[in-house]
Amino acid sequence: MITVADFVRQHSLFAGLEPHHVDFIAGCGKLRRFKANEYLGRENEPADYFYLLLEGRAVIETHQNSKPTVPLLTLGEQEVVGWSWLFPPYRWHFDARAISALRTVEMDGRCLRDKCEQDAKLGFDLMRRLAMVMMSRLHAARFQLLDVYAAVPANSRGSLR
Repeated sequence: MITVADFVRQHSLFAGLEPHHVDFIAGCGKLRRFKANEYLGRENEPADYFYLLLEGRAVIETHQNSKPTVPLLTLGEQEVVGWSWLFPPYRWHFDARAISALRTVEMDGRCLRDKCEQDAKLGFDLMRRLAMVMMSRLHAARFQLLDVYAAVPANSRGSLR
């Protein structure tokens, strides 16, 4: 039987992590499944968990008033959903929704924050790893914006002058 520690060890976020840290981190996780269209997190709700995606796909979305949701990023296996658990006020900034059946390791953010407080080396390593995820997401957003603006004719763009 495969354990949470096995999944944590195999997940790209934790590649190369010291074995005792894997076991330490795995103590904050549990296996969780989501059905298609089920939410992992909703904007402004408490962000007490984050998810290591094992199988399936999820989408990060946002909405504007009464308009339909806008997909920002689609994520698949070996990716991470959620980092708001790490920063006060610990609330989701976007919606995260399964777009297919999804198998995850649900990581308890409070538990992990407490463990990072106990072990500063682990806390720094985890922060560095999540910062890389955030940087990757910012680059993806930049390229998405470039695509959006490339599709708009130059004469219809607002002037910044």
